[in-house]
Amino acid sequence: MRNARRAPLLALLLTAVTTAPAGAQSRDMDSYLLFALQGMRTKGLSVSSGNIGVNDPNGAISSAHGVIDAPQSDVVAGMVRASVRSRCRRLYANTVPDAMPGCQPPGDFRALALPLMNDVLSECHYPSPFPDQCEMGGGFLPQ
Repeated sequence: MRNARRAPLLALLLTAVTTAPAGAQSRDMDSYLLFALQGMRTKGLSVSSGNIGVNDPNGAISSAHGVIDAPQSDVVAGMVRASVRSRCRRLYANTVPDAMPGCQPPGDFRALALPLMNDVLSECHYPSPFPDQCEMGGGFLPQ
């Protein structure tokens, strides 16, 4: 009887554990080295630390003919297309047309909900309203 009661609890716990990574991508702007609003295209990219991401739900990171070499970084976008030789710590995407075994086991990637941030300008500490003049060397210069 005791085991019969534990089975539903165990199933619920396993479901929670296996679905948790889907929302685990960083939503902290300070964790991103490269962050695009709508999309990013590269001819190869090498990153030693810091995440790479695209905010737009239909946005993509495309490096179809180049390698993304970011073994300590998360790669986050609605679609990610990169060379099969690419490496990353974790891949969060809703669409991955080509296998990227250096990011996840083949055929396995973590789905995500986009946008990552609703107010990117605020997350970047962009002043609102933006000043008409820029401060430089103690003085102000007109833009």
